[in-house]
Amino acid sequence: MNANDIAKLVSHTADCISQLKKEGVLQSTEDIPLAYAKWFCAQHLPIELLSHESQQPSYAAHSKFGEHIQIIKKLGSDTNFSAKFSDVHLKSIDYLLVVFMEEKNWQIKSIYQISRDTLSDFIYDDQTLIRWCGELRSLSVQVYPVDENTLLL
Repeated sequence: MNANDIAKLVSHTADCISQLKKEGVLQSTEDIPLAYAKWFCAQHLPIELLSHESQQPSYAAHSKFGEHIQIIKKLGSDTNFSAKFSDVHLKSIDYLLVVFMEEKNWQIKSIYQISRDTLSDFIYDDQTLIRWCGELRSLSVQVYPVDENTLLL
């Protein structure tokens, strides 16, 4: 790609970001895939995102029952058991939603709901990293894609 092609691509990206902000999908451009993951969860699950102004640093949404939910994203497959997630606020949440997205196009492949009690067995001592492994995956509830047997929040 030459400099002119890159400038056009950047301009197109900026236009897309502006449109996503206008539609309420993005509130900032700090972590666009995470913002999209949060918005997607709010559209497909019975949760409500906190407004950007009142957002607590420890959780992003709440369920219809008032449970605090943190949402994190992972670019890659949900079978990548070496995945680690930082910035989990275990003491402040009831559930964690882990959103797995395709790395190339950010399409959401699966979402897992994990309770705080289950997470506590898989979080490192410093409370900042989760070991995503087969056992944690099997103890989690896959809430997206949804099928007739899925229990939602």
